[in-house]
Order: sequence, then C-alpha cells, then structure tokens
Amino acid sequence: MLIPLVLGGAPIEAGPGDDMASAVLASGARVPFRRSKDGDWGYAGLDKRAEDDKNRAYHDLEVVRASAADFERAAARAGK
Repeated sequence: MLIPLVLGGAPIEAGPGDDMASAVLASGARVPFRRSKDGDWGYAGLDKRAEDDKNRAYHDLEVVRASAADFERAAARAGK
C-alpha cells in the first residue's frame, strides 16, 4: 500500500491536527501519517487497531484475574 507513495510523489494534505496528515494517492485513497512525540512522522494506519487490541488485552486480563479469584475462593471453600 505504501509503494505508490515512494514511486508517485503523492501530495500531502494536513490533517485535523498539527500532528496529523494524509498522503493522497492517484486512486483517491488516503494514507494517514502522524507525528510522534519526538517529531518524526510515521504511518498511522494501524492506530485504531492498536488501540482496540490494547483495550481487548486489558479486558481479557481483567477476566483472567476475576476467574483466578473465583477459582481460589472455590478451592478455599472445598478445603474447609
């Protein structure tokens, strides 16, 4: 997906914030970029997916912790 950017010199349009921009390909497709904290620009097409993965992992961890606590309580009751 990024090869046309290297080969075609796609125009860059500013995004809604100072740290966001998009390259517009000849096909009309937009390739999002974001500026990092250190000022470098990078591909931002995976931002949403990464945030979703992080949230899912957090909630999965909470389920595991709750299940482990339930198991420990059940084991304690069985040991009485």
